[in-house]
Amino acid sequence: MSLLIVGCGYVGTAIAKNLLQSNKTVFALTRSDASAQTLDAQGICPLVGHWLQSETLPELPRSIEAIVVGVPHREDPVCQLPPGSDQHHALGLANLMKWASAQQPLPKLVYMSTTGVFGATQAGQVVDEDSPISPTRVGPKIAAAAESWLTENKHLWQSTTLRLAGIYGPGRIPLLSTLQQRLPLAVVKDGMLNLIHLDDIAQAVLWAVRSPNAEALYLLSDGQPTKREDFYKYLAAICQLPDPIFTDADPESSRAARATDKQIDSKRFWSHSNLNAFYPSYQEGLKNCTQGLGSNERA
Repeated sequence: MSLLIVGCGYVGTAIAKNLLQSNKTVFALTRSDASAQTLDAQGICPLVGHWLQSETLPELPRSIEAIVVGVPHREDPVCQLPPGSDQHHALGLANLMKWASAQQPLPKLVYMSTTGVFGATQAGQVVDEDSPISPTRVGPKIAAAAESWLTENKHLWQSTTLRLAGIYGPGRIPLLSTLQQRLPLAVVKDGMLNLIHLDDIAQAVLWAVRSPNAEALYLLSDGQPTKREDFYKYLAAICQLPDPIFTDADPESSRAARATDKQIDSKRFWSHSNLNAFYPSYQEGLKNCTQGLGSNERA
């Protein structure tokens, strides 16, 4: 298999490493020569260009069998869309389809979306693939617009969308640095946290790439929603830190905006794929991350 990753960051790099271990060829689209050098040093074949600027895209290698999009869900001024626009990823996908159109059939596409598209939910509400979405923030709105674009073009391009729960893994543990600094955690301690480990995202993406029977949409979490209080107490314990102190979240903060109280039902993915999660709960996952813990807090 020869794979192209668009947005080869934390998750994309893990996917690439998985394939490289099997002596597969991995390409990655990057916007700068400096990033290209970093990718090349990792054994990833860089293609320099920007998915929002079609004129910058180089010739697409004909060996590519699948494309994975893991671009962050945020505005990018390079495409000159108006502030607050939700069309950034939709535009990027349109450019990718045109770019890859010389190959027929088009390479399989896997798009990494977010469970943030559910927006405001009732406390403890269970959501699955059939639940209506109502994104309230720019990032999830961008993801939702991209999902709509893929649905509108499903007759032209075979794709699978994975809506990811909170991502964690080595070097990426939510609020770890706050715990280490003995500072209060500004979270709703009784609110629910839905997570998915980096390694399980990688295996899920590669299954979606390879499976001819993958459906158009899956929610992806470990299937074990947990109270934030339980998560942070466990994290403190395995890091040999004092019990966390909780305080009310600033309602204007970005973290508060992301902290909805839903429960993700991911049974459809695990049933269809017949995969077993490497880390079926946060307890196993955090044990995997106790060596070289980092302070990236975006999960």
